[in-house]
Amino acid sequence: MTQITNKAKWDDPKRDRINFWISLLSVIVGVGSLAYAVCVGQNAPDATKRILVGFWLLAPPIYFWLDWHVLCRNIPSDNTDSVKHIHDLSRNIWVALVVVLIALFNIQVFKP
Repeated sequence: MTQITNKAKWDDPKRDRINFWISLLSVIVGVGSLAYAVCVGQNAPDATKRILVGFWLLAPPIYFWLDWHVLCRNIPSDNTDSVKHIHDLSRNIWVALVVVLIALFNIQVFKP
């Protein structure tokens, strides 16, 4: 009988647990941010807009950097592609969230 292994997946219980809770928190805060932007939108106070968009611009890349340099420091070299792939997918979701928030808040990114 042949045993199927998934060498592309790297298992680290500590990292998996941290990523689970960070992901859950991110989904909750992300949905809350979108709900706030949909309900209040352009009428939100400027400070609130800046805080929400600023948080979403800075927090995910900081986490990706910490995940890569701290939690993945012992990753076997043949498993780096799976972590990079997850980071790429997460980045795409993160960028979409920021763009939608900017649009809902009607923030002028480049003012003439």
